[in-house]
Amino acid sequence: MERIKDPHLSQHDLERYHLGMVVEEADLAPLEEHILSCAHCAGRAEEIGQYVDAMRAAACTLEETREIDSLSEGNRLTTAGTSVCLTSLASRVRCWRGERAVSHTGASPSPNG
Repeated sequence: MERIKDPHLSQHDLERYHLGMVVEEADLAPLEEHILSCAHCAGRAEEIGQYVDAMRAAACTLEETREIDSLSEGNRLTTAGTSVCLTSLASRVRCWRGERAVSHTGASPSPNG
């Protein structure tokens, strides 16, 4: 567990925890105890979890698009498929960050919809 002059868990430790990479009880127990007792780190762990889940979902979408494209285009990812995946990924990252969607022209949507 990485801790340097900060009472909170590092980004690295929280990411490893959410990805299931911390398996040794000697490392896992202190992480879980800290997350349960520290509201700040619990919130960050939740945010990291949402981010990692969004990245996984985007990767799955990309893989599904590749599979569909390989059936119809001979193992070649189409430009349209790439565009759909990247748009999905960008949308999920904006959602995770709490940002408003931005149109392809760079203008924010109007407050009325």
